[in-house]
Amino acid sequence: MKILIIGGHGFLGLQLLTDLEKKVPSADIYISSSRAEVANKKVILVNYDSVQSVENLIVKIAPDYIFHLASSCIRDSSNCGLKKGKLRDNNILKALRKVDLPLMFIFISSMAVFSMSDKKIKPNSWCPKSNYGLEKLYMLKKLLDLNKSNENIDCKIIYPASIYGKGQDGKMFLPRLLKSIEKGELMVAFGGNKKRDFVHVKDVSSVLVDLVTDNKDSISQHIFIHTFVLYKMSEIAGLVCSAFRLNVEDVIVFEDSQKDKERDLLEYQAIDQMFHQQSKLHSKMSFYQGIKEMVKTS
Repeated sequence: MKILIIGGHGFLGLQLLTDLEKKVPSADIYISSSRAEVANKKVILVNYDSVQSVENLIVKIAPDYIFHLASSCIRDSSNCGLKKGKLRDNNILKALRKVDLPLMFIFISSMAVFSMSDKKIKPNSWCPKSNYGLEKLYMLKKLLDLNKSNENIDCKIIYPASIYGKGQDGKMFLPRLLKSIEKGELMVAFGGNKKRDFVHVKDVSSVLVDLVTDNKDSISQHIFIHTFVLYKMSEIAGLVCSAFRLNVEDVIVFEDSQKDKERDLLEYQAIDQMFHQQSKLHSKMSFYQGIKEMVKTS
């Protein structure tokens, strides 16, 4: 078995690589990257701006599975980043059509493809507000078209909730909060009444590994990975402070206007009931357990 991970150097990618090596030790696993400094025996250098380069990558590996975790807009949310992401994805699709290998293509779409105004979200109802969401939506729709026209390619679309866990960094709320606590600085934030569903990175990775190891015939094309438990951001801050045994008012202040507080109470995402059982999290970690794990390593 051969597995290619596009975007395997990120937070989820590293966890997925670890879990695949453990659960499928006989598999040959490769990561593709456009960064020359990380290229080695297992990390293959590829120019995503070139169809030929992407085609050479797929021909060389001849993968049974491709995990697409990459996003240009996660680091560069500008229109230039969106254009670069679309070019990469167009070239991946062109290369797949030219090579025409039997494989499963697994795309991590994230909840960014949905608008916060969508109360009952489900596939085929998308309205992203960010370039990150637009980048994901662009590839998502093209993959669904490819799946209909090419019998050799089985596309799976994964919709995880807000992913968190040990070692996470970036601009997301939890790593920013932990960094502020580490520095002993008061964090100023907005959106205390906004609600989020958080799912641990290990649980997301577990579902992805199942796509390789389980019976494929029973797996839906659209897979939602959620706990279906919504927390206010202020509640999350309280749980983190409780784990650290700190007073929340000494750690973070939410500077929301009354209008923002009232609006944010109404802005949340709820998965349509029919998709509540689309994934079976074999080792579902409670949010507080996940927070305590992050606290221990901070």
